Amino acid sequence: MSNGCDTGCHAEHVGSLLRPPTLLEARERHAVGHMSTTRLCELEDDAALSAIAAQRDAVRFASTARGNLLTEDDQRRKLELVAEVSDQVWGS
Repeated sequence: MSNGCDTGCHAEHVGSLLRPPTLLEARERHAVGHMSTTRLCELEDDAALSAIAAQRDAVRFASTARGNLLTEDDQRRKLELVAEVSDQVWGS
């Protein structure tokens, strides 16, 4: 889908993050001429920055990287909680 935003670089990723509903709505408004391309690009940039921040948070979730304040035991407990919740929601 071309929206007129040219970053000048090519990138690919594996997997998907859902686009926020506000961005989907903005794309619809742009498609019918109710939003400028400049404004759409701003909203897309904001959504991308939010996604990047979420990915950084996920990396810190279970990382021994410098600056992570969680101990390895804390990280293990968090991951066990995630596994327990996923089992309750989706089954083993």
